[in-house]
Amino acid sequence: MRTCPVWFSIALTMCSVAGLSLVARSYGRGWNTRQGSDGMMTRAEGSRIVVAPPVSVSQANLSRPHWEVQIAVDPTNTKRLVACSIMGSEDINAPTTYLSPRPMNIVAYSSVDGGETWRTSYELDKSAFNIDPTCAFGPDGTVYLMSFGGDVYGGISWGRQESKSRGSAKEYMRPPKRWDRMLMYRSSDGAKSWSEVGEADVSDRPYVTVDNTTGKYRGRVYVNGTASTSVGIGVANTDGERIQGLSILRSSDQGRTYESTKLAVEGSRYVPASGNGIVMSDGTFATIFAEADDRAGSEHKLHPTSPNAKLKFVSSENGGETFAAAVIGDLYIRLNGTLIGMPSLAVDRTPGLFHDQLYAAWVDAGSGRGEVRFARSTDKGKTWLPSLVISDNWARDPIGEAPDAFLPTLAVNRYGVLGVMWYDRRDHPDNLGYDIRFSASLDGGESFLPSVLVSTGGGSASQMKEALLEGPFLSSVSAGGRVHAGFNWSYFDSGGDTAGLACDADGVFHPLWIDRRSGLQQVSTTRITVKGTGIRNGNLGLESLRDLSAKVEVHYSLAHLDVETNVIRVGAAIYNRSSEPISGPFTLRMLGLTSNSGLVEAQNSDNGVNTSGAVWEFHATSDGLLLPGTLTAPRQLRFKLGRAPFGPAPLRLSSGRDVLQIDAKILGK
Repeated sequence: MRTCPVWFSIALTMCSVAGLSLVARSYGRGWNTRQGSDGMMTRAEGSRIVVAPPVSVSQANLSRPHWEVQIAVDPTNTKRLVACSIMGSEDINAPTTYLSPRPMNIVAYSSVDGGETWRTSYELDKSAFNIDPTCAFGPDGTVYLMSFGGDVYGGISWGRQESKSRGSAKEYMRPPKRWDRMLMYRSSDGAKSWSEVGEADVSDRPYVTVDNTTGKYRGRVYVNGTASTSVGIGVANTDGERIQGLSILRSSDQGRTYESTKLAVEGSRYVPASGNGIVMSDGTFATIFAEADDRAGSEHKLHPTSPNAKLKFVSSENGGETFAAAVIGDLYIRLNGTLIGMPSLAVDRTPGLFHDQLYAAWVDAGSGRGEVRFARSTDKGKTWLPSLVISDNWARDPIGEAPDAFLPTLAVNRYGVLGVMWYDRRDHPDNLGYDIRFSASLDGGESFLPSVLVSTGGGSASQMKEALLEGPFLSSVSAGGRVHAGFNWSYFDSGGDTAGLACDADGVFHPLWIDRRSGLQQVSTTRITVKGTGIRNGNLGLESLRDLSAKVEVHYSLAHLDVETNVIRVGAAIYNRSSEPISGPFTLRMLGLTSNSGLVEAQNSDNGVNTSGAVWEFHATSDGLLLPGTLTAPRQLRFKLGRAPFGPAPLRLSSGRDVLQIDAKILGK
């Protein structure tokens, strides 16, 4: 979540469930189980989430490192895709390398066969410094590509001279000319040829979103990011420098000219990160962003003990002229080189059960490590349901500082299936390398399938045969003429601020990530198919059941842990807290299952499922009716931990999560 003031942004940047049934004989349909080496039953997800072998997107530039990617699919041609990335210099001996000490540029790749093969489509001016690419398709198949950059080195040199002459590096200085620009490039022939069509006010980590609906604002282009100029909502502080705020621009002429929007709230709080934009089925544009009191408090705490930011949502029903706002939830931000990633927003535009439902995901450090947290809204973003962790990796020790999960990206396919991809470090003891994992929700974000490995991402930079170290933009001269230059690990070792996930018209997910298996950062993708459609309660056998949580509740007994087998037994019964009898039977559907000791799985569910989607059926004892103030017949629920549990306090070093946490929903007729 790297962000910086606008014209000087680059310098400061670099310096600074499904398959269930009520009928017992149908339980587990479509799932394969196997006995693990630790005696646990694990589910083979190949029957639900099908992942094709990875494909190299950047095959034409294998000698050049890549960072920070996005991907888009043509709404008029399901076989046509475009991807964009930052790309490093090709030749360290080239003269331009020394004129541009940190040579970075923007490259676009395109595919016309559904992502099977890729070619280089466009590369910006190699002599300039360009970063933060974003790409999107319009409703007619027009491709949009945007980034920002320019003569950053000239800007830094000018800024140093002015700071020295004025005696204060903090004094706000307006540059005499534009050192960086944010240009829009467009292709109307399927990314074969490109032309520069317009220029917008610069914002950091921009996103381009195009209205592909059939509504009034069809074809309108939105650009959102963060900015410290008048474009952003940040206001001038005491020394005249603007605090970085949210920036949203709109264009009604296909990216040629831009207008600034009027946001609902003008504030002075710092915006450390902004997410992508989306357009709902009626043309409502929306985006999300993090808002904090100050920059240092939100970006530099390794282990925040209290929320240091809030995740906010803004939306416009009138084409970006005015905006309404809402708060999604509190954030625990930890921004260092190993835990990065902007928040992600997705909308279900299918006509199905979850029409216009919104989903948000972000990396959160509230537990002491990076986890992917998720929230959803069923009223177009006006209110948001409580968030939950959906990255299913677990702490390695009672300290709970590893492994990290980060950089989540969301997308919804034509069947109402929500997909989420993230970078995951569960199989990297150094907590620096990462792999790519994917999960999906078939019930509108209530629960998620266990994640599957999409691809190994590669080891950490220190494990490579050759690693890239970043030098300074310009070396500094201190008293006595001493010229100082420092070189350190690249900020982009973790892939940059963004990853990519898009869906084509056939419902196939296309993830995009930075692959380090060769030792040099490259761009890879694949095709992921999720078998199933979005449906209430996740399955055809449960879709007719109602949510009874307003009338009944679960009563649990004390839980018994067998420390030799790591099996937990707990009794449960359903209690009628309403004033009327309720017809049974009652189904307890598990939405989430976690433990501070690592992997935990259900052992005796009625459908054989051992994680999200497991169900148990409860029966009333009085002619099928559960009378007010009475309980169903109790049942025993059994769970098994993947390893010995951490000891009780004070032996445990940190509280972390409970030994067992169950999130469930009570369903009935």
